[in-house]
Amino acid sequence: MQITFIARKLNISGGGSNFSLDLMARSLAERGNDVTIVTVKSNMNDLPPEPPYRVVESGSPVPRTRIGELKRVYHLMREHSHMTDIFHVFAPAYLAPAGYLRSTTDSPPTVGRLNNYGLFCTNTTKMDGECHLNCGTGSKFAHDSVPLTRKITKIPLYATQTHLEARYAKKLDRYFAISPSIKSMYSDIGLEEQKIEVVPNFYDPGFPSGGEAASLWNSNMPQVLYVGRLIG
Repeated sequence: MQITFIARKLNISGGGSNFSLDLMARSLAERGNDVTIVTVKSNMNDLPPEPPYRVVESGSPVPRTRIGELKRVYHLMREHSHMTDIFHVFAPAYLAPAGYLRSTTDSPPTVGRLNNYGLFCTNTTKMDGECHLNCGTGSKFAHDSVPLTRKITKIPLYATQTHLEARYAKKLDRYFAISPSIKSMYSDIGLEEQKIEVVPNFYDPGFPSGGEAASLWNSNMPQVLYVGRLIG
């Protein structure tokens, strides 16, 4: 099967979703699939050495605005449609152009990964478990942390996110959410719940564990485990 990922970047030194993307693509390739990762902002890439999949770097000019980035996604997906059996859109911010392509052309089946709230939220520190239910243009304006003059220039973007992007993001065939809470929030804002599967972030099976991991630490030193979010 020919599987094409659409991602903002692949930067293995950046951690987080970059590792998940690499591990997923690597695992699928090792199972005999023909895997390609198309990166939209290729200037941010830090690629792994000799991966078992292809990486397509979209080149210059690098999109400087969200609208420019979404246009780049749409054209890249059209360009690769004829050589793809299934698209995997690896960023919620890219669901809208993928959904528009899926609903207006005979493009391949498309799944989207829900690993953040970027489709509807301008400031996750303001999230209270309820605001996503009424996250309109005004809320996006009020919650964004950029300076007031910048927020004023972004009003058309807030409106586009609220009305157009949300509409077309619902057009994909399936979605993978990295947690039940993300699944719940996205179903609350209109994605069909039965289309969303919870698939957590991946871990590298080669990472030290158990006694092997313990041997990496000096047992005479205090050890602290923290799981959570740091907000300055």
